[in-house]
Amino acid sequence: MQLVAGQGDLVAHWTDAAAAAPAPAPSVAAGIRIMRAALARDGIARMRADAECARDLAPDGSPGQAMSCLLLGTAEQLAGDENAATELERGARRAAVSAPDVHALCLTQLALPALAREDWADAGALVTRARAQVQRHGLGRYPTSALVLAASALLRAQHGRVERAQRDLSEARELRAQLTDFAAWYEVELSVVLARVALRLGNPRLARGLLEDTDLAIRRLGDAPILEAWLDASWAALDAVGGPASGPPSPLTTAELRTLHFLPTHLSFREIGERVSVSANTVKTQANAVYRKLDVSGRSDAVARARQLGLLDA
Repeated sequence: MQLVAGQGDLVAHWTDAAAAAPAPAPSVAAGIRIMRAALARDGIARMRADAECARDLAPDGSPGQAMSCLLLGTAEQLAGDENAATELERGARRAAVSAPDVHALCLTQLALPALAREDWADAGALVTRARAQVQRHGLGRYPTSALVLAASALLRAQHGRVERAQRDLSEARELRAQLTDFAAWYEVELSVVLARVALRLGNPRLARGLLEDTDLAIRRLGDAPILEAWLDASWAALDAVGGPASGPPSPLTTAELRTLHFLPTHLSFREIGERVSVSANTVKTQANAVYRKLDVSGRSDAVARARQLGLLDA
């Protein structure tokens, strides 16, 4: 219960209490290993060993089996092991009915490499399923759902669904704020994805703050080359736009960001308006606001500047 509530200090407390019992039953021993793997206080290598032991101890068909597969697959993924997807897929199958929260996290974890390489089709199929699980089972209030919402926000921002991306970003940040002394690997993954969303939505200041928060956590993990690569790529993306100083003088509104995503197309203002159910004059007003905030004089210059700032794909 404390794990899904994001309370790492209390997870550790109850895990230590269980471990102090003489000769715990195999299911209890599996639970102890699962909790220790989830927190990964001793680094990724120990996380992997604990999760592997838990998988072997947990009864077949139990939620503990699915959870151990999630954690083992995550540890393998962050260490660069090619077998990671196999474990995560196994966890997703085992959790589909008995543990929807674990199922959603398995799918999201599988999606992270695709998001990192900007394979939006593969990532989209996985994230959409994970987001549907969160909505279907009312998991949106659990802090451990923050990563699912962050991945959904990134996917929606990429496809120009700005309002929904902003909503997912806001909800993910609220859940992130509830995490207390939680798993370093989860917090770094979450910060990296949220930073990419912030950049896509024109907020480099937020992106920088999120990435700066990862410094202590990444040092606690030990050897996690894939996670370090994701973090380095996020810093590089932020440096490419120069941080807060090179962003728009004034942040773009949600409506202006939505209009911006149509500017690279050949659609007229009237046709854009028909797509989003507003008048051509409204679209023109929003486009002019985009030009002013990006300090450009026309549509093609706005697209070029937005690409330079990371608001649009090259």
